[in-house]
Amino acid sequence: MSATTRASLALTASTSLAPNAALEVVKGATARVKGGGSDVLFSGIQTLGAAFYVEREADGRLELSLNSGKRIIEICTFPATVTEKDGTTQLKVGGLTHYKTSQPTALGFIPVGPKSINGLGMYKRFLDEVSVALKSADGNARVAIEESA
Repeated sequence: MSATTRASLALTASTSLAPNAALEVVKGATARVKGGGSDVLFSGIQTLGAAFYVEREADGRLELSLNSGKRIIEICTFPATVTEKDGTTQLKVGGLTHYKTSQPTALGFIPVGPKSINGLGMYKRFLDEVSVALKSADGNARVAIEESA
């Protein structure tokens, strides 16, 4: 599976929460998912102390980023959007818009194995956290986390 396919991983949800309340759930998750521990083993040193941030906020949209500790390196960026129709709020978090990849090499320059997306493990944990928080806020919310075809 290519890095581009893995980068399409996103959360989609249908909820009875108001659009602003759904975005507040996403903003709340940014404070609860932090890098460290196993993230360093699988995603590299740049995830040590990494955290999610809301970079921009507009009507019905958040621009989020995952940055290394002290915000030195921007690891990836992704949007969160909401729309409302007939009293139901549709929330979509993700698909990575910008990301960095790494690839193991032999002899320092011969690529071996597939490219991996830096911070993908943390991004998945973030989507899981949003899912849990959304279901906690609205027990009838329908949530899916999947890659685009």
